[in-house]
Amino acid sequence: MKDYKPTVLIIDDVQENIQVLGTLLEKHNIEIAATSSGKQGIEIASQIPVDLILLDIMMPDMNGFDVCRRLKTIEKTKNIPVIFITAKSDTEDIVAGFESGGVDHITKPIKEKEVLARVATHLELKRYQDHLEELVKAKTIELEKAKFRAEAANEAKTRFLVNVHHELKTPMTGIMGMNAILLETNLDDEQKDYVETMETSANAMLTVINDVLHFTEAMHGQIHLEICKLGVESIVKDIYDILTIRAREKKIELIYKLDENIPGVLAGDPGRLRQILMNICGNALKFTEKGKVKISVRLTNETQNNCRLSFEVADTGIGILENQMEKLFKPFSQLDDTLTRQYGGLGLGLINARNLIEMMGGDITVKSVFGEGTTFTFSVNLLKI
Repeated sequence: MKDYKPTVLIIDDVQENIQVLGTLLEKHNIEIAATSSGKQGIEIASQIPVDLILLDIMMPDMNGFDVCRRLKTIEKTKNIPVIFITAKSDTEDIVAGFESGGVDHITKPIKEKEVLARVATHLELKRYQDHLEELVKAKTIELEKAKFRAEAANEAKTRFLVNVHHELKTPMTGIMGMNAILLETNLDDEQKDYVETMETSANAMLTVINDVLHFTEAMHGQIHLEICKLGVESIVKDIYDILTIRAREKKIELIYKLDENIPGVLAGDPGRLRQILMNICGNALKFTEKGKVKISVRLTNETQNNCRLSFEVADTGIGILENQMEKLFKPFSQLDDTLTRQYGGLGLGLINARNLIEMMGGDITVKSVFGEGTTFTFSVNLLKI
C-alpha cells in the first residue's frame, strides 16, 4: 500500500471503537472517515470516494444490516465492500451479514492482526476490481470507437456501391437497348451472333451489378417490402417468358404449373417475389444442360387474412454434392472454382433470394442428387384482399 492510500469509512456508535480502529489503520497508511450514525454513514459514502466500510451491526438509529442493504441500492456505493463489526459470533448474525451484502466480519473485542489481515485482503480485492472496471471501461470505449469507424466505413461503402451501381447500370442499359435495336436490323448470321453474345454478356453483367447492390442493402437493413396488389400467375408467367428464349437456346424444356386454388389477386411485394423467382429459376436454368426446369406453385395454408404459398423449382441439372450444400448460402461462394469459371456469377443470387424470402415470412430448402438434379422449395406469406 506504499503508493496507494485507500479510504476506510468506520460506522460505529461507540467512539472508543472508532478511535481504536482509526488509530490502528492510520498506522498502515490508510485514510480514515468515521461517523456514529448509520444514516450519516450512507451520506458520507455517497459523497466521497470510499474503498472499504467497517460497519457496526448494533446501532440505535439504523442497524448495520439495513445500512448495508441501503448502500447496495445506491449506484455510487453498491460496489463498496462492507465488513461487519459484531460482538456476537453466532452463525445467524454472520449469515444475515452476508445476505444483506457484506463481504466479511470481524468480532469484538478488536484483534489487531485479524483486522489488518481482513482489511488488507478486501482493499486489495477492491483495488483489483476497480482496475478491472477501468480496463473494461477503456475497452468498451475502444470498441464503441471501432464500431463507429466500422459503421462509417460500411456507410461509405454502401454509398459507393449505390453510386457505382447507378454509374454502371445506366450505360449498361443503354448498351442493351442498342443491342435490341441492332437485332431488329438486317444482320447477317455472323453479325447476329456477335450482337446476341453482347446481349448475353450485358445481361450477365447487369445481374452481377444488381446482386451486389441488393446484397449490400440487405446487410445494412436497407431493403423494405412495398405491399401492393399482385397476381402470382402473372409473375410466374413473366419469369417463364423471360427465360424461355434461354431455355430454347439450351434445348431445355421450361414448364410451370399453378395450383388452381390460389386466389387471382393477393397483396405483397411483386418486385421482390419476381426477383426471388428470377434468381432461383435463373440458377436452375444456368446449371441445367439437358432435360427440364419445372416451376410449381401450391397453396399450402389459408387463413382469413393470409395465404401461404409454396414455390418449387426442380431441374435435371448437375446437382450438388451433400458436403457442398453448406456453401449454397454463403456470399461470394460457388461450389468450386471450375463452376465459377464455367458458369460465372458471384454466388449472391441465392443469398439475396433467401434474405427476401425470410422478410416475406417464409423459408427455403434444397434437395439434390449429384448428377441428377436439384429442387429448391421456398414459401412466402401473402395477404388476402
